[in-house]
Amino acid sequence: MGTVFVLGGVDIVACIGQNGTAGHGGYSGSRQSNVPAYDLDGTVYYYNLGGGGGGGGGGAGATPELGIGGGGSSGGAGGNGTRGESSSSSNVSNGKQGAGGKSTVSNGWGGSGYEGGAAGAEGGSGTLYISSTATVNVEREYLSVTTHQAAQYTITFEVNGGQFASSVESLTATLGCELPDCIPTPTRAYFLFDGWRTATGEEYYGASGLKTKSSYSIAGDVVLYAQWRSAVLPDSGFWLRDNSETGWFVDSGTGEEVVFRSGEIGNSTNSWMEATVVGPLPLSFDWKVSCNTRGHYLAWFIDGVEQARIRGEVDWTTVTATIPEGEHVVRFDYVKGSTAAAGEDKGQVRNFTMGLRVETDTMQVLWDWTTNYWVDCSIVGKGTTTYEAQWVAEGTNLVIPFSVNTPFYSLSLSGDAEGAVLGDGIITVPITAPRSIALNVTEYTYDAALDGGRLSWTSGGAANWIPQGEVSHDGQDAVKSGEVTGDDVSTLSTSVNGPGTLSWWWRLDMTDCAGVDVFVDGVFVESLDTVSDWVSASADIVGDGEHSVRFEFWNAGTAAAISDCAYLDQVSWTPEGGAADYTVTTPEPVPYLYLDTECPMLLAQYGGDYEAAAKAMSANGRNKVWECFVAGISPTNETAKFAAKIEMKDGAPVVTWEPDLNTNGIVRIYKVYGSETLENGGDWQYPTNSLHMFFKVMVEMP
Repeated sequence: MGTVFVLGGVDIVACIGQNGTAGHGGYSGSRQSNVPAYDLDGTVYYYNLGGGGGGGGGGAGATPELGIGGGGSSGGAGGNGTRGESSSSSNVSNGKQGAGGKSTVSNGWGGSGYEGGAAGAEGGSGTLYISSTATVNVEREYLSVTTHQAAQYTITFEVNGGQFASSVESLTATLGCELPDCIPTPTRAYFLFDGWRTATGEEYYGASGLKTKSSYSIAGDVVLYAQWRSAVLPDSGFWLRDNSETGWFVDSGTGEEVVFRSGEIGNSTNSWMEATVVGPLPLSFDWKVSCNTRGHYLAWFIDGVEQARIRGEVDWTTVTATIPEGEHVVRFDYVKGSTAAAGEDKGQVRNFTMGLRVETDTMQVLWDWTTNYWVDCSIVGKGTTTYEAQWVAEGTNLVIPFSVNTPFYSLSLSGDAEGAVLGDGIITVPITAPRSIALNVTEYTYDAALDGGRLSWTSGGAANWIPQGEVSHDGQDAVKSGEVTGDDVSTLSTSVNGPGTLSWWWRLDMTDCAGVDVFVDGVFVESLDTVSDWVSASADIVGDGEHSVRFEFWNAGTAAAISDCAYLDQVSWTPEGGAADYTVTTPEPVPYLYLDTECPMLLAQYGGDYEAAAKAMSANGRNKVWECFVAGISPTNETAKFAAKIEMKDGAPVVTWEPDLNTNGIVRIYKVYGSETLENGGDWQYPTNSLHMFFKVMVEMP
């Protein structure tokens, strides 16, 4: 018994065979042998060779070990002759001439017979078989039969939880069959394909789907199993992809913490992973790198635009960013230049999280059903947060803990809020049916609540005054004194430039003995110490220069209640000489003359109300009218804007801006701020320095 390996099923290139060498003459005697030979069609032949000299050798071909030239046939049968001469022709009786192009035995061995045959003829046209691809060497036993067909085995592809894009489930391997160069790569949700292997781990195809060996030997049917590795970033909930064998993978050397790391790559190449996300939403992750500082780095991108990079030895650093609206691709790329590797030669990412999907004044979250699902949210300023449940079940509650990052605010629920409970930092919503419920957050400030225009307020004492919207004179908002008793007071202070008149509305709620006093420059000038609804009051302040004004609430009655309080609303300052000729409720005063000349139609639209017109939106849709006044741009021009740019002056870059109103003296204050990065909105500093890469210009009134 034996084993036959056959090479076939390959690319065929024809060439001319070389001259065959002469065969040896047959030996005398009666030696006989069953000599096996083979042909390329997979059929095995057996020759019972008797006496007589061998024919001449055939052509060798361009590659001798593969070339198949014109081999000689076996020698003719003879008697008890001696060994024939390889080149003799005079003693031949039955020698046969070699036939061209036959892959049979080149040298005959004689038994009892005549002297050896003549030399074979010149080799004919040979055929050269060349294989540049992997082949399957099918093993079979050597059977003592005349002929039999080549064995056939099946290679089955088991996708192991995945699926093929097209139907490629198996292939048949016969003698000399080729494995395809590439099997279509299967896919599996939330996993990355990692190649085809046998049950014992032998790899046939790599993660790219390409063959990993030049030759495979099989002795029976083979099942190849798809290999998979997780493609979900921990805590992120989305599927990533990478550049296969050189891509990122879970770092096994980080203990219990799940950390992704870059692939092991050579110089002048890169290892990346990326994922598709839908914004707008906040994004956060930690990253770390250990590499050569020259030409090696870790960077992250949004839609191919680099956001930041780190290099050298950088320990874990947290990055936060906002993904814009729409579908975007986030990529991490570890890049190696041509310089030698250094450090641990890798980039790492962990704690990759995406926050709630944020829209303009709206935050929307979609989640799979689970009982009592908890969602964190944080709101700054005014806005509405909307939650929608995809799945519902009886007895399910959506519990929403929240925090509002502003000191003074009010909360309310609207929409389908029946049964919802608004607690201290928690909203509990029964999910008995699909519903939409809104948490409304209203922010209050001293300036807005007191309507004081340019007046700046501070609060102190034992308890601060609080901006609120439950009780007010103007129906919008006012400030309420802090809760104090005994000798404690709650103060609210501002300053004015005199002379002029300060006027206000106030109210007092009490049970026994409480009141609110007004002091100018530390001197008592007015008091409210009886229970009253809203009443107006004023104080004339004389003398040029700055004057301090303080409202002071006290609560000293024997039956004082903690609920006793005072309210203050609509505080206004009128300089001496009558009504002001500029607005007082805008962050910067706007001359009435400016409104009369620059936007008379807008002023008429607001019924001649200068305050309302100054706070209205200008034609460009970005700036209020009072902002246009400060910046020096037209409030009626749709394309008007205040813009900064960088120009080269005397060979150096200089930040400039348009318009610049200081051409004939100082009428505005311009400040140039710089930042090294735009990450997290930028770290803007004034004045700028040589490290800053980004700049912005702020304009103020003198």
